[in-house]
Amino acid sequence: MAEVTLSQTRAAVPGALPPGSVAATRADDAALTERIARQDAHALSQAVTERFPAVFAVARRMVGNDADAEDVAQDVFLRLWRKPPDLSAGTATLATWLYRVTANRSIDWLRRKRPGPLDEANEMPAAGAGPDAVTAGSQVTHHVDQALRGLPDRQRLALALTYYQELSNIEAAQVMETSVEAVESLLSRARRGLRKDLEHEWRDLLDAVSD
Repeated sequence: MAEVTLSQTRAAVPGALPPGSVAATRADDAALTERIARQDAHALSQAVTERFPAVFAVARRMVGNDADAEDVAQDVFLRLWRKPPDLSAGTATLATWLYRVTANRSIDWLRRKRPGPLDEANEMPAAGAGPDAVTAGSQVTHHVDQALRGLPDRQRLALALTYYQELSNIEAAQVMETSVEAVESLLSRARRGLRKDLEHEWRDLLDAVSD
């Protein structure tokens, strides 16, 4: 693979590719993937720099921890290097392809691995937050992540794409290779599942946040 470390690109461009956005046009995507197909290491480095945060975010929501999410992301970009998609027809985007491969790789990982204890979330509290705010924030994040982890894979994926990555239902359907109606059904079931899983805890969580 090209000489580019994912940890370096994460640190260098933490705000690259805001959730749900597509940084390049279809023509730009096609040109970039053509360069990658010619084994242009600089093109791969550009793709990693621009697209890693979004790939990692979806993988993190699916597999539940940073270390395994980074492994999934590494595998996604390794596939991009070895077998880039042909986008010359202009009917697809690199973002859609990356999300789709990330989703498939994450689900494969979940099927291979036996579910373990959910890692504590890595989100940092707001600057100046006191110990109580830190504890409350961690508690809320932990319970929500735990509830997400309990959802079926495709329901969790639909939520990861539409809620966390802010893709439209149409875009999520393209990534998941299904219909918009199917995505809407997955989201509806996911929300019902979350409400059921959190119904006995939400009052305590709200109290913890407001105290």
